[in-house]
Amino acid sequence: MDTLQWDLDAGLFGGDWSWPETGNVALVLDGIAIKDLPQKVYQWADHEPDADWLYLGTPWETVCSRSPWLVYLNGPADPVLKRFLVSEASREAGYLLVTSDDRSAVADTLRRLLQIERFEGVPELLRIGHPVIARSVIGERLLDRHGGTGLLSLVVPDVVEGKWLSFTASDARVTDAKATEASLLTVDDNLIETFRDFDRRQSILTQLSAASETASKWLGDGSLKARFQRWSQALTYAEDWRFDTERSQALFLELLQRSGTRPWLGDQLPHSVTEVLLGSDPATERLERALHQVSVTPSQPSIAQG
Repeated sequence: MDTLQWDLDAGLFGGDWSWPETGNVALVLDGIAIKDLPQKVYQWADHEPDADWLYLGTPWETVCSRSPWLVYLNGPADPVLKRFLVSEASREAGYLLVTSDDRSAVADTLRRLLQIERFEGVPELLRIGHPVIARSVIGERLLDRHGGTGLLSLVVPDVVEGKWLSFTASDARVTDAKATEASLLTVDDNLIETFRDFDRRQSILTQLSAASETASKWLGDGSLKARFQRWSQALTYAEDWRFDTERSQALFLELLQRSGTRPWLGDQLPHSVTEVLLGSDPATERLERALHQVSVTPSQPSIAQG
Protein backbone atom coordinates (compact mmCIF):
# COMPACT_ATOMS: atom_id res chain seq x y z
CA MET A 1 0.00 0.00 0.00
CA ASP A 2 1.31 3.45 -0.93
CA THR A 3 1.05 6.21 1.66
CA LEU A 4 1.40 9.99 1.70
CA GLN A 5 1.25 12.47 4.56
CA TRP A 6 1.31 16.25 4.83
CA ASP A 7 0.46 18.91 7.40
CA LEU A 8 -3.19 19.16 8.36
CA ASP A 9 -2.91 22.96 8.49
CA ALA A 10 -1.79 22.99 4.85
CA GLY A 11 -5.23 21.80 3.77
CA LEU A 12 -6.35 18.88 1.64
CA PHE A 13 -4.54 20.18 -1.43
CA GLY A 14 -1.43 21.40 0.39
CA GLY A 15 0.61 18.21 -0.06
CA ASP A 16 1.44 15.72 -2.79
CA TRP A 17 -2.11 14.38 -3.02
CA SER A 18 -4.26 15.69 -5.87
CA TRP A 19 -7.73 15.05 -7.19
CA PRO A 20 -7.63 11.75 -9.12
CA GLU A 21 -7.97 11.80 -12.89
CA THR A 22 -9.98 8.57 -12.85
CA GLY A 23 -12.43 7.07 -10.41
CA ASN A 24 -15.17 8.55 -8.25
CA VAL A 25 -14.49 10.57 -5.12
CA ALA A 26 -16.88 10.40 -2.19
CA LEU A 27 -16.95 12.05 1.21
CA VAL A 28 -17.97 9.98 4.24
CA LEU A 29 -19.38 12.11 7.07
CA ASP A 30 -19.67 10.94 10.69
CA GLY A 31 -23.20 11.26 12.05
CA ILE A 32 -21.95 11.00 15.63
CA ALA A 33 -19.40 13.80 15.37
CA ILE A 34 -21.64 16.17 13.38
CA LYS A 35 -24.85 17.14 15.14
CA ASP A 36 -27.95 17.32 12.93
CA LEU A 37 -25.99 15.89 10.01
CA PRO A 38 -29.00 15.20 7.72
CA GLN A 39 -30.04 18.85 7.86
CA LYS A 40 -26.46 20.03 7.34
CA VAL A 41 -25.92 17.82 4.30
CA TYR A 42 -28.99 19.37 2.68
CA GLN A 43 -27.90 22.89 3.61
CA TRP A 44 -24.34 22.43 2.39
CA ALA A 45 -25.58 20.96 -0.91
CA ASP A 46 -28.09 23.78 -1.48
CA HIS A 47 -30.91 21.28 -0.79
CA GLU A 48 -29.87 19.03 -3.67
CA PRO A 49 -27.52 16.47 -2.10
CA ASP A 50 -26.09 13.66 -4.18
CA ALA A 51 -25.75 11.33 -1.24
CA ASP A 52 -26.73 8.14 0.56
CA TRP A 53 -28.01 8.04 4.14
CA LEU A 54 -26.31 4.77 5.04
CA TYR A 55 -28.59 3.53 7.84
CA LEU A 56 -31.70 3.77 5.66
CA GLY A 57 -32.89 0.34 4.58
CA THR A 58 -30.84 -1.41 7.27
CA PRO A 59 -31.76 -2.78 10.72
CA TRP A 60 -30.26 0.42 12.15
CA GLU A 61 -32.81 2.72 10.52
CA THR A 62 -34.38 3.52 13.91
CA VAL A 63 -31.22 5.43 14.88
CA CYS A 64 -30.66 7.01 11.48
CA SER A 65 -30.17 10.48 12.99
CA ARG A 66 -26.68 9.26 13.92
CA SER A 67 -26.04 7.56 10.60
CA PRO A 68 -22.94 8.24 8.52
CA TRP A 69 -23.57 9.85 5.14
CA LEU A 70 -21.89 9.07 1.85
CA VAL A 71 -21.73 12.20 -0.32
CA TYR A 72 -20.67 11.90 -3.98
CA LEU A 73 -18.44 14.81 -4.92
CA ASN A 74 -18.44 16.71 -8.20
CA GLY A 75 -14.85 17.88 -8.11
CA PRO A 76 -12.60 19.77 -5.69
CA ALA A 77 -14.94 22.77 -5.68
CA ASP A 78 -17.95 20.75 -4.47
CA PRO A 79 -19.78 22.87 -1.84
CA VAL A 80 -20.16 19.97 0.61
CA LEU A 81 -16.42 19.28 0.45
CA LYS A 82 -15.68 22.96 1.02
CA ARG A 83 -17.83 23.05 4.16
CA PHE A 84 -16.24 19.86 5.42
CA LEU A 85 -12.74 21.25 4.97
CA VAL A 86 -13.60 24.52 6.70
CA SER A 87 -15.44 23.23 9.75
CA GLU A 88 -15.27 19.45 10.10
CA ALA A 89 -11.91 18.05 8.94
CA SER A 90 -10.12 19.46 12.00
CA ARG A 91 -12.67 17.61 14.16
CA GLU A 92 -12.05 14.29 12.41
CA ALA A 93 -15.69 14.23 11.32
CA GLY A 94 -15.18 12.43 8.02
CA TYR A 95 -12.82 11.36 5.24
CA LEU A 96 -12.56 10.84 1.48
CA LEU A 97 -12.78 7.64 -0.55
CA VAL A 98 -11.67 7.12 -4.14
CA THR A 99 -13.28 4.18 -5.88
CA SER A 100 -13.61 2.61 -9.30
CA ASP A 101 -17.13 1.41 -8.50
CA ASP A 102 -20.36 3.13 -9.40
CA ARG A 103 -22.21 4.95 -6.65
CA SER A 104 -24.60 2.19 -5.65
CA ALA A 105 -21.70 -0.25 -5.30
CA VAL A 106 -19.81 2.16 -3.03
CA ALA A 107 -22.86 2.52 -0.80
CA ASP A 108 -23.29 -1.26 -0.70
CA THR A 109 -19.65 -1.70 0.34
CA LEU A 110 -19.98 0.77 3.20
CA ARG A 111 -23.28 -0.72 4.34
CA ARG A 112 -21.49 -4.06 4.63
CA LEU A 113 -19.11 -2.32 7.04
CA LEU A 114 -21.80 -0.90 9.32
CA GLN A 115 -21.86 -3.76 11.80
CA ILE A 116 -19.78 -6.56 13.24
CA GLU A 117 -20.48 -9.55 15.48
CA ARG A 118 -17.99 -10.05 18.27
CA PHE A 119 -20.39 -12.61 19.69
CA GLU A 120 -22.49 -14.80 17.41
CA GLY A 121 -25.96 -13.41 16.90
CA VAL A 122 -25.17 -10.10 18.65
CA PRO A 123 -24.64 -7.38 16.01
CA GLU A 124 -22.83 -4.17 16.97
CA LEU A 125 -22.56 -0.92 15.08
CA LEU A 126 -19.15 -0.05 13.68
CA ARG A 127 -18.41 3.67 13.60
CA ILE A 128 -17.33 3.58 9.98
CA GLY A 129 -17.83 7.35 9.63
CA HIS A 130 -14.80 8.11 11.82
CA PRO A 131 -11.47 8.43 9.99
CA VAL A 132 -9.50 6.50 12.63
CA ILE A 133 -11.79 3.48 12.29
CA ALA A 134 -11.77 3.86 8.50
CA ARG A 135 -7.97 3.97 8.48
CA SER A 136 -7.81 0.62 10.27
CA VAL A 137 -10.76 -1.13 8.64
CA ILE A 138 -10.62 0.25 5.09
CA GLY A 139 -6.97 1.24 4.87
CA GLU A 140 -5.24 -1.64 6.61
CA ARG A 141 -7.71 -4.41 5.79
CA LEU A 142 -9.46 -3.69 2.51
CA LEU A 143 -6.95 -1.58 0.58
CA ASP A 144 -3.87 -3.44 1.76
CA ARG A 145 -5.03 -7.05 1.90
CA HIS A 146 -7.43 -7.71 -0.93
CA GLY A 147 -9.33 -6.29 -3.84
CA GLY A 148 -12.88 -6.98 -4.89
CA THR A 149 -14.41 -3.85 -3.37
CA GLY A 150 -13.51 -1.24 -5.98
CA LEU A 151 -11.91 0.94 -3.29
CA LEU A 152 -8.75 2.61 -4.59
CA SER A 153 -7.64 5.05 -1.92
CA LEU A 154 -8.52 6.65 1.38
CA VAL A 155 -7.68 10.18 2.60
CA VAL A 156 -8.12 10.92 6.31
CA PRO A 157 -7.36 13.76 8.74
CA ASP A 158 -5.48 12.88 11.94
CA VAL A 159 -5.63 15.66 14.54
CA VAL A 160 -3.25 13.98 16.98
CA GLU A 161 -0.52 13.67 14.37
CA GLY A 162 -1.52 16.98 12.80
CA LYS A 163 -1.46 15.34 9.37
CA TRP A 164 -3.50 14.43 6.35
CA LEU A 165 -2.87 10.77 5.50
CA SER A 166 -3.48 9.14 2.12
CA PHE A 167 -3.53 5.37 1.57
CA THR A 168 -3.64 3.92 -1.95
CA ALA A 169 -4.08 0.27 -2.85
CA SER A 170 -1.07 -1.47 -4.33
CA ASP A 171 -1.44 -2.87 -7.84
CA ALA A 172 0.05 -6.09 -6.49
CA ARG A 173 -2.72 -6.89 -4.02
CA VAL A 174 -4.57 -10.14 -4.56
CA THR A 175 -8.33 -10.27 -4.87
CA ASP A 176 -9.84 -12.15 -1.94
CA ALA A 177 -13.10 -14.01 -2.51
CA LYS A 178 -14.17 -13.04 1.00
CA ALA A 179 -14.54 -9.47 -0.22
CA THR A 180 -17.71 -10.47 -2.02
CA GLU A 181 -19.33 -12.08 1.01
CA ALA A 182 -22.06 -10.44 3.06
CA SER A 183 -19.51 -9.16 5.57
CA LEU A 184 -16.11 -7.73 4.69
CA LEU A 185 -14.69 -8.04 8.19
CA THR A 186 -13.46 -10.94 10.25
CA VAL A 187 -13.53 -10.10 13.94
CA ASP A 188 -10.15 -11.13 15.29
CA ASP A 189 -7.89 -10.07 18.16
CA ASN A 190 -6.30 -7.34 16.04
CA LEU A 191 -9.67 -5.78 15.26
CA ILE A 192 -10.74 -5.94 18.91
CA GLU A 193 -7.47 -4.22 19.86
CA THR A 194 -8.19 -1.56 17.23
CA PHE A 195 -11.52 -0.78 18.90
CA ARG A 196 -9.89 -0.58 22.34
CA ASP A 197 -7.20 1.77 21.05
CA PHE A 198 -9.87 3.92 19.40
CA ASP A 199 -11.93 4.16 22.60
CA ARG A 200 -8.83 5.12 24.58
CA ARG A 201 -7.81 7.70 21.98
CA GLN A 202 -11.24 9.32 21.99
CA SER A 203 -11.34 9.32 25.79
CA ILE A 204 -7.96 11.07 26.00
CA LEU A 205 -8.99 13.69 23.43
CA THR A 206 -12.19 14.36 25.39
CA GLN A 207 -10.27 14.68 28.65
CA LEU A 208 -7.72 17.01 27.08
CA SER A 209 -10.44 19.26 25.69
CA ALA A 210 -12.01 19.52 29.17
CA ALA A 211 -8.75 19.81 31.13
CA SER A 212 -8.62 22.50 33.80
CA GLU A 213 -6.04 25.27 33.92
CA THR A 214 -4.18 23.28 36.57
CA ALA A 215 -4.08 20.19 34.36
CA SER A 216 -2.87 22.22 31.38
CA LYS A 217 -0.01 23.72 33.40
CA TRP A 218 0.90 20.25 34.69
CA LEU A 219 1.02 18.89 31.13
CA GLY A 220 3.12 21.78 29.91
CA ASP A 221 3.31 23.40 26.51
CA GLY A 222 3.61 21.59 23.22
CA SER A 223 1.63 20.22 20.33
CA LEU A 224 -1.56 18.23 20.73
CA LYS A 225 0.48 15.14 19.90
CA ALA A 226 2.93 15.86 22.75
CA ARG A 227 0.17 16.56 25.28
CA PHE A 228 -1.74 13.48 24.11
CA GLN A 229 1.33 11.30 24.70
CA ARG A 230 1.90 12.77 28.17
CA TRP A 231 -1.71 12.20 29.18
CA SER A 232 -1.54 8.66 27.83
CA GLN A 233 1.58 7.95 29.90
CA ALA A 234 -0.18 9.28 33.00
CA LEU A 235 -3.12 6.94 32.36
CA THR A 236 -0.73 4.03 31.88
CA TYR A 237 0.78 4.88 35.28
CA ALA A 238 -2.74 4.76 36.77
CA GLU A 239 -3.33 1.38 35.14
CA ASP A 240 -0.03 0.12 36.55
CA TRP A 241 -1.52 0.86 39.96
CA ARG A 242 -4.66 -1.09 38.95
CA PHE A 243 -6.82 2.03 38.84
CA ASP A 244 -8.94 1.20 35.82
CA THR A 245 -12.28 2.94 36.35
CA GLU A 246 -13.07 6.42 35.07
CA ARG A 247 -13.45 7.79 38.61
CA SER A 248 -10.30 6.21 40.03
CA GLN A 249 -8.23 7.37 37.06
CA ALA A 250 -9.53 10.93 37.40
CA LEU A 251 -8.56 10.92 41.09
CA PHE A 252 -5.15 9.44 40.29
CA LEU A 253 -4.43 12.10 37.67
CA GLU A 254 -5.52 14.72 40.21
CA LEU A 255 -3.02 13.18 42.62
CA LEU A 256 -0.26 13.42 40.02
CA GLN A 257 -1.07 17.08 39.44
CA ARG A 258 -1.17 18.07 43.10
CA SER A 259 2.10 16.27 43.82
CA GLY A 260 3.78 17.66 40.69
CA THR A 261 4.48 14.14 39.46
CA ARG A 262 5.10 13.88 35.71
CA PRO A 263 5.44 10.23 34.60
CA TRP A 264 6.68 11.24 31.12
CA LEU A 265 9.77 12.71 32.84
CA GLY A 266 10.31 9.54 34.86
CA ASP A 267 8.78 10.96 38.06
CA GLN A 268 7.36 8.64 40.72
CA LEU A 269 4.85 9.48 43.44
CA PRO A 270 6.32 10.30 46.86
CA HIS A 271 6.79 7.36 49.23
CA SER A 272 4.34 8.82 51.75
CA VAL A 273 1.65 8.77 49.06
CA THR A 274 2.40 5.29 47.73
CA GLU A 275 2.11 3.89 51.26
CA VAL A 276 -1.52 5.04 51.30
CA LEU A 277 -2.21 3.71 47.81
CA LEU A 278 -0.91 0.26 48.76
CA GLY A 279 -3.68 -0.23 51.32
CA SER A 280 -6.51 -2.73 50.98
CA ASP A 281 -9.45 -0.32 51.14
CA PRO A 282 -11.55 0.47 48.05
CA ALA A 283 -9.63 2.37 45.37
CA THR A 284 -11.49 5.66 45.68
CA GLU A 285 -11.04 5.73 49.46
CA ARG A 286 -7.29 5.17 49.14
CA LEU A 287 -7.01 7.82 46.46
CA GLU A 288 -8.99 10.37 48.44
CA ARG A 289 -6.77 9.79 51.49
CA ALA A 290 -3.68 10.10 49.31
CA LEU A 291 -4.92 13.44 48.02
CA HIS A 292 -4.81 14.72 51.61
CA GLN A 293 -1.12 13.81 51.77
CA VAL A 294 -0.20 16.37 49.17
CA SER A 295 -0.63 20.13 49.15
CA VAL A 296 -3.77 21.58 47.62
CA THR A 297 -3.53 24.73 45.51
CA PRO A 298 -6.35 27.08 46.61
CA SER A 299 -9.21 27.86 44.24
CA GLN A 300 -7.97 25.67 41.40
CA PRO A 301 -10.50 23.35 39.72
CA SER A 302 -9.65 19.66 39.64
CA ILE A 303 -9.93 17.28 36.72
CA ALA A 304 -11.81 14.90 39.01
CA GLN A 305 -14.58 17.51 39.09
CA GLY A 306 -14.63 17.62 35.30
